[in-house]
Amino acid sequence: MTIQDLGSIGELISSIATLATLIYLAKQLQANTKATQASNWHEITRDYARKNELLIVHPEINEIWREGLKNYPNLPNGENERFATIIANHGLQFQAIYAQYQNGVLEEEMYTAYLGFFCSLIAQEGGLYWWEESARPVDVPSMVAAVDAQLATGEYPN
Repeated sequence: MTIQDLGSIGELISSIATLATLIYLAKQLQANTKATQASNWHEITRDYARKNELLIVHPEINEIWREGLKNYPNLPNGENERFATIIANHGLQFQAIYAQYQNGVLEEEMYTAYLGFFCSLIAQEGGLYWWEESARPVDVPSMVAAVDAQLATGEYPN
């Protein structure tokens, strides 16, 4: 066997090793993506659960929330600010969900579910007033367009 033959065998082994390394890295990247998506799901659902707990533990906040969805900005005694803060928190969380979806770290199924949920909040009279007067002017334009498109379909939970 000549030195050229040994060099050719070395190149073949090197090519196989490079291919194996690339396959391994692709699998690691895939696993990391799935772990990131699972973590995002957990974080999003945990945050929504905390909001729901707040409404259960504090009936007066629950009442402001329910009344605000119907009658914002015509709530009595400074309750407008409390409602606006609660719904703004939902808006900020949806903006984070939208950004994760746009960056490819959140699956479409999860994004679509929360888009529908967010639209169900702002489709109500008080929520729509808040959306039009407070959120639309300052939120990310592409997110606003996505929400407006979903609102236009009328397809979201009641």
